[in-house]
Amino acid sequence: MEGIDDIISKLEFAQICWVVKDIHAAADFFSKSLGIPTFPAPELVRAQDLSMTYRGEVVASEWLTTQAYNGLNFVELVQPLSGQSMFHDI
Repeated sequence: MEGIDDIISKLEFAQICWVVKDIHAAADFFSKSLGIPTFPAPELVRAQDLSMTYRGEVVASEWLTTQAYNGLNFVELVQPLSGQSMFHDI
């Protein structure tokens, strides 16, 4: 019979996204407390630059994002800045 570690080792994760209030504090926490490698400097993303939609319409929305690889998957941090987006619906 397989143990939980055997089952987990067979799982494949692609990405986990955390929506946070302070991306710099979250990156510091994840790096120090959970052993995730250092996150690169956050990048500003504008939904309208990517023609991203929210509820069917392109909106003026901005957020910061950064991600790091922890050996199993990508951990992404997102800090909404302005406008409406899927990050406000959680």
